[in-house]
Amino acid sequence: MVGTDPGSSELMTLGAVKTLQKCPVIFYPVTQSKSGQQKSRALETVKGAVDLGKKILLPLGRDEKIKKNLAEKLAEVASRELGREIEHFSVFIEDVPQDEWKEKVYDKVADSSNKNVFVKPGYTM
Repeated sequence: MVGTDPGSSELMTLGAVKTLQKCPVIFYPVTQSKSGQQKSRALETVKGAVDLGKKILLPLGRDEKIKKNLAEKLAEVASRELGREIEHFSVFIEDVPQDEWKEKVYDKVADSSNKNVFVKPGYTM
């Protein structure tokens, strides 16, 4: 977990930026104003320092129903574990062609020096 206070990307530690850059998925809190507009102070802080193209990567071929079910369950778990309402979470899933899986996903998450992957693959490539 990385904290983003005091609210400026210029004040984030180098360690925090490096950690966030390595993460394949970033969860951040979102609040909703009375007018219905959603905003996230944490997201605004991180935007200036980190590429936010974080997502869940799946081998190509999963149907939309499976992806939707997975996304809903992940949001439920994040909501429960982080103590935030479920509307504070969104999940982005990207299909990755099998011939690109090793380079785009496996090599990054199986790397023993990547301390941001808490569940490493149980297979080798």
